[in-house]
Amino acid sequence: MMLKLDMKKAYDMLDWECLEALLKKYGFDTKWCGWVNACIRTVSFSILFNGEATDSFRPSRGIRQGDPLTPFLFILMSNALTFLIDKVVANYSLKGIKLNARCPVLTHCLFADDTVIFGKADYQEAQKIIDLIGEYGAITGQEVNINKSSVPMSHATSKIRS
Repeated sequence: MMLKLDMKKAYDMLDWECLEALLKKYGFDTKWCGWVNACIRTVSFSILFNGEATDSFRPSRGIRQGDPLTPFLFILMSNALTFLIDKVVANYSLKGIKLNARCPVLTHCLFADDTVIFGKADYQEAQKIIDLIGEYGAITGQEVNINKSSVPMSHATSKIRS
C-alpha cells in the first residue's frame, strides 16, 4: 500500500511551540532558538481593503513563504513525522515495503510538503497510518489536504466486495 499525502497550507499551519521543541531536541542553543522565534513571531501583516491598509495583526502560527529560513524550518518540522514513523516501525506496527531482498525497508519519503507512506495493504496497517497522521497533525498543526492526496492501487490489487 502507498499513501501520497499533501499537507494543507503547509507553511501556514506550523505550530511554533512544536518547532521550538524540535529545535531544542536537535541541540540548538537557547540563543539560536530565541533568534528563530524572533524571526517567526515578530511578523505582522496588514491587508489592502478597497485601496486602504487595515490595521496590522500578528499571526499565532505558521512561517512565511519566501523567507530564506522557512524551507529549513519546514524540513525540521517534517522530521517530527519521521520520528513518529520510526517509533511505530520499532513497535512492529508498520512494516513498510522492500524493493528487493538486499534493500532496507522503505516506510516513507518526504519531499517539500508531500509525503509518501508505504505499508502492508491490510486494515491494521492502514489504521496505524491514519492514527499516525492524526498524531502528527495534533503535535505540529499540520493537516492532510484530502483533495490533493491519494492511495494509488496496482492493477494486481484485488477488489474488496461488500
